[in-house]
Amino acid sequence: MAPHADCAAATLLLCPDVHASKRRIMKPPALIEKIIRKSIEGRSPWVTFSNYATEVPDFIGVRALYLFQEQWPSVDTFIRQKWPIKKTPKPLAYVQEDAPPKVL
Repeated sequence: MAPHADCAAATLLLCPDVHASKRRIMKPPALIEKIIRKSIEGRSPWVTFSNYATEVPDFIGVRALYLFQEQWPSVDTFIRQKWPIKKTPKPLAYVQEDAPPKVL
């Protein structure tokens, strides 16, 4: 999985407004804990060996860092053009508490 995570992080750097990128891969103990928790909540096996790659949405995580709030729309557009978004979560941007709300 590391090559896929590295590729995604490197691809983010192709966006002119991305200053840096980070990636992470879910560690096996965390994955096992999540599988058990979700299976208990749903009262059935949440994921199997044959479908975990498509069912675990956060197996690999990538973060794009940009410097100015105004860059958020172009970074979001770049990501949506490069990768299919399987779910429709609201985009999440972390900004300073004292930052003036301009684009967000």
